[in-house]
Amino acid sequence: MLDAVLLNMRPHGRISACGMISQYNLEKPEGVHNLMHIIANRIQFNGFLIFDYYHRYYEFVEKIIPDIRQGKIKYVEDKVEGLENGPAALISLFKVTENLHSTKHYPLHARQPQIPPKKKKSRSHFSIIVAGAPNLIAMAAELVPNKKVILKNYITGFVKETDMELITSDTIQLKLPEGSPGLIVKNLYLSCDPYMRSCMSKHDEPNYVPEFVAGSVITGLGVSKVVYSGHTDFSVGDFVWGVIGWEEYSVITNPESFSKIKDTDVPLSYYTGILGVPGLTAYIGFYEICAPKKGEYVFVSAASGAVGQLVGQFAKLMGCYVVGSAGSDEKVDLLKSKFDFDEAFNYKKEPDFNAALKRYFPEGIDIYFENVGGAMLDAVLLNMRPHGRISACGMISQYNLEKPEGVHNLMHIIANRIRFKGFLIFYYHHRYYEFVEKIIPDIKQGKIKYVEDKVEGLENGPAALISLFKGLNVGKKLVVIAHE
Repeated sequence: MLDAVLLNMRPHGRISACGMISQYNLEKPEGVHNLMHIIANRIQFNGFLIFDYYHRYYEFVEKIIPDIRQGKIKYVEDKVEGLENGPAALISLFKVTENLHSTKHYPLHARQPQIPPKKKKSRSHFSIIVAGAPNLIAMAAELVPNKKVILKNYITGFVKETDMELITSDTIQLKLPEGSPGLIVKNLYLSCDPYMRSCMSKHDEPNYVPEFVAGSVITGLGVSKVVYSGHTDFSVGDFVWGVIGWEEYSVITNPESFSKIKDTDVPLSYYTGILGVPGLTAYIGFYEICAPKKGEYVFVSAASGAVGQLVGQFAKLMGCYVVGSAGSDEKVDLLKSKFDFDEAFNYKKEPDFNAALKRYFPEGIDIYFENVGGAMLDAVLLNMRPHGRISACGMISQYNLEKPEGVHNLMHIIANRIRFKGFLIFYYHHRYYEFVEKIIPDIKQGKIKYVEDKVEGLENGPAALISLFKGLNVGKKLVVIAHE
């Protein structure tokens, strides 16, 4: 039932968990497969134990007694006479007549009312551009080559280089029609991000980010230089970041969604990572979603990646004990020697994630920054401390699976009163400049360090993107098309 409910939750939905009766008599709880919807719909999943709220009892009674007496609240009891019938009465609780384990009996989506789509905001930073729109191209301007990477067809399973294709025959004219408010940008750096895998598949239900168009250029976050401007807020020569095509030049029809780069005394490539979406993700996910306190125990999965390396450093600056997991000994050494994690381990060398976490967190975990999902999440749930917080921004281990792995230990959310919250950073763009003002001084003073994993040449973009899902990147993965 929980699996079916997760498919039908509305954005910003709340799940209050006080019990999971269908699981109590199983030797191993069933796996829940649809936890990625917690992220996509920004759901808050809270477990609680009523023992913690006994001090509220008389407040509750004063409010409900009048409603009972007035018939506003009804209640049904199923009484059994005689103590000798107690065992049978207790057992009857667990003999559910309906099959609660098969979602086919609960077609919630069939009964779900159709919710009209939200109107697009005029200043959505992450709206997808229409790259190279031919009706905007002026016919008398300079014509230049424009290499690009396209998605050949929608895919299932693990993405391959052959699912993408480099097109070298296209051209673009570097001017727009008179009066057009758009931009033409020369693309410098392309960000390789896990969410892009979801854009490569066809979805039956609306996805939290738009799908790519099969046969058309791939889009993603990147840093560019303005080479033509019809917009009063942008000048030729400005550096900007936003959603661009995986191509040498892009036509931007929504300049309002782009951020002008003000601080150019740090590497421009940082705006694909520490000063871009990954940085903001780490900042919001840790400080706001996790609400950390000095001295707490923090675990970060995919800790050497674009987001994880920052979360760990933020936690250390807060005075927390921090452990990270990564996929190679090189990355483990990086976490401890460069990013100052207290401990780190190579998850590929750990046959038992639960045992590994108990080794590094003998007293349990207060905060888990979730980047991977699957078996690691299952092990973390066994090791969370009471009132722990899980901030979920991604589950990269699941993105190439046709059916996500089941997570079995969700009952611990109840027992330990855990807050498990998913978020999408697109909805926090209004906090971007607040974040930049706080982190720029830390970068310049060397308090925050950042590692990039650069690949030169658009033709190497597909392989670079795929390397994310094989765990081959060390730091933020990006593609260099041209140097500034």
